[in-house]
Amino acid sequence: MLYVYLPHIEEKSESRERFNAKTLGGWVSWYISEDKAITELNERYSERYHKYRGRWLGKSSRIIKRLQFLPLQKQFQKTNYSYLQPDMTVVDFITEVADETAWRKRLKACISAHLKTNLAVINLLNNLKFNVKKIWLTDGKTDQFIWHRERPLELRSGGASRQ
Repeated sequence: MLYVYLPHIEEKSESRERFNAKTLGGWVSWYISEDKAITELNERYSERYHKYRGRWLGKSSRIIKRLQFLPLQKQFQKTNYSYLQPDMTVVDFITEVADETAWRKRLKACISAHLKTNLAVINLLNNLKFNVKKIWLTDGKTDQFIWHRERPLELRSGGASRQ
């Protein structure tokens, strides 16, 4: 039901970009694993995918029963900011859910999966130890929250790993 594209996950294990992507993935996995409805749907969709994929892609014994992280396809790497500007866009992710025909409880689970992913990112940033200037601006009608920090962000500096 939910899968996540993580740019740089395909790189050498010692790269800063891959480390940051894996750290983000660990936090997202941890948040998603706490939601039984989402994890059950992920398992069910994975089993169906591997059952029927043989018609087009050949049989596979590899059934993923947890949240799946995929590398960004080469054609999208050419325009993705995390590849073009790695010091500016240190961590990037794209979430996909099977919401095209979902409704009621299943649509609620899709919405919850997106929300939990975003909360995982916010919580990861809140648990890092780095200097940041936090600014709150309001004109009475709208509020803006701005975080400004030095670049590049390295997730290993705060000990905020959940891999």
